[in-house]
Amino acid sequence: MRMMPTEAELRAILRIDLVYFAVGVLILTVGALTLIQSLVDRLRQHMVFLFGLVGLLYGTRLLFQIRIFQFTVGGSRYATSQTWAILNYLIPIAGIYLWSFFVSPRSRRIVYLAVAAHAVFAAIGIPHDLLTHQPWSFPRTNGALVIATSLLVAILIVMDIRSGFIPLDVPIRVAGAGFVIFQLGVIYDNLVSLRVVPSLWTEPFAFTLFLLAMGYAIQYKIAADRNRMVAMQSEMEQARRIQLSILPAGPPASAYYEIAANYSPMTSVAGDLYDFLPLGEDRLGLFIADVSGHGLPAALVASMLKTALIIYGRTAVGPAALLAELNRAFCGQSHGQFVTAAIAVLNGPAQTLTYSAAGHPPLLLWGAASADVQQLEQNGLPLGILPTAEYSEITVPFAKGDRLAMYTDGIVESENVGEEEFGKDRLSEFLKSTGDDPNVRLENAMTAVHRWRGAERVQSDDLTLLIAEYVAERS
Repeated sequence: MRMMPTEAELRAILRIDLVYFAVGVLILTVGALTLIQSLVDRLRQHMVFLFGLVGLLYGTRLLFQIRIFQFTVGGSRYATSQTWAILNYLIPIAGIYLWSFFVSPRSRRIVYLAVAAHAVFAAIGIPHDLLTHQPWSFPRTNGALVIATSLLVAILIVMDIRSGFIPLDVPIRVAGAGFVIFQLGVIYDNLVSLRVVPSLWTEPFAFTLFLLAMGYAIQYKIAADRNRMVAMQSEMEQARRIQLSILPAGPPASAYYEIAANYSPMTSVAGDLYDFLPLGEDRLGLFIADVSGHGLPAALVASMLKTALIIYGRTAVGPAALLAELNRAFCGQSHGQFVTAAIAVLNGPAQTLTYSAAGHPPLLLWGAASADVQQLEQNGLPLGILPTAEYSEITVPFAKGDRLAMYTDGIVESENVGEEEFGKDRLSEFLKSTGDDPNVRLENAMTAVHRWRGAERVQSDDLTLLIAEYVAERS
């Protein structure tokens, strides 16, 4: 059982250890708060987490090394020493790994080797200490390893600064100064363990300076990241507004048809596009397209497609000819992306639908007379692949009560938690129901798609759906 210290011993302990105790509490607090920040703020989350972990481990180790703390927590001297030793094995692993976030990819591989060396040393040392009941059995080996890896990291940082990978901005200069001070403290204390220099415990103060310097650098980087993110979000919002401006404000007024459309992008901007082509008083074109990929690159291609549609949509004699013109315009200009597209031309007086597609999912057509849904799939190659690609078209009846659905693949390929697709059959059911206008059918279909995916899964593609119904000429 541990004997309580005398009053004289306690005064000596307080006089010597109180400053180190305060330093340990400070480091431990900073580490704990940083860990909490890493769980709340996702900016540079892994780096912030590791930085907090290093502070937490170091502060805890420092407290276990101080006699006043040992007397406060109680317990056997062996347990205290063993805990301190385990922390001593772990701190270099996390501390050196932290630098992998700052150095170049080539230097990072070397840092990983240094981390692995400390991990192997810990994997050997901790079980050995526990089995032999001799905490911290290899102090000289640890001292030599810490000195070697510290100098190695310093050399890698200097090399990356000289190569220009690490910019010498304010946060790097501050962190670098803290790193130099800390490494000098580490090297000195490990030289003490090797009995090369006289004993003087400088490392805790050096680490405190390093902690403050590195904390400043990380928070500076986080603030810069946040400013860049705000600027990027502002630019993306502007891009979203621009993209929305190229979509129709609403379906055109028609004496023959009721039309509804919905566009639900996966991100702020997307590669889906739909449009209405006025082809005279009695004819109307429905256009839908899906650019490969997602985000801003797909949105830029969609904007190019809109421009080409305006140019060629006025002169093309039919949907197949228009797809051929769009394809020739896109080949060599799409930068490796391709576009699936479909065009349906509705002729009110003739009560017909002429359809052509370029690698696009089939049009769903519900016939009032047959009370059945058929799939129109008159497909050629997607746009932008082969400039000489040819497209064909098909003309079918589209009379009073008939309905159609044009959509992008994100609709039918939406998966539930069981990875089962929504599918064309489920979409077809919304064309069969009676008593609903296209707007209600569209809203019900989109709601069903989102419910099918469920809250557990994020939207993985852009969603666009057009529904049209022939309602006959109004008097």
